[in-house]
Amino acid sequence: MSPHAAGADASFHGPYSGEVLRVIDGDTFETRVEIWPNIEAVVSVRLRGFDAPELFRPDCEEERLQATLAKAVLEELLPVGQEVRLEDVEAGAFSGRVVATVDRVAEANAVNLGILLERRGFVRWEPGDPDIDWCAGRGGD
Repeated sequence: MSPHAAGADASFHGPYSGEVLRVIDGDTFETRVEIWPNIEAVVSVRLRGFDAPELFRPDCEEERLQATLAKAVLEELLPVGQEVRLEDVEAGAFSGRVVATVDRVAEANAVNLGILLERRGFVRWEPGDPDIDWCAGRGGD
């Protein structure tokens, strides 16, 4: 087994401090993370346990509209430069992306991003659950 294959199943508990560089869609953002003193990495982070509508491959117009809204909400919660803390980091399904529990750091405390998203009406989803049909019951095209 190659070292890369072994590392793909690894979990890194953290916490890791990061700074938001950009929001990609409603459940993924890019951050610069300090992985060791004076060593940083830029990585895409998928929010653990949340599924937003697909922005880049929507199944219907309703999903595309909901995805645009989801991205705007995440951009509000994670503006460029926002400090975040990543925990329970694992390799994601796509190369170069990780899945993590994310806290938004504000001054002396941190707030779990999942709690903020649930308050905004986002759907919590766990891997292994059936995929969410964002077009169901909405007259999708």
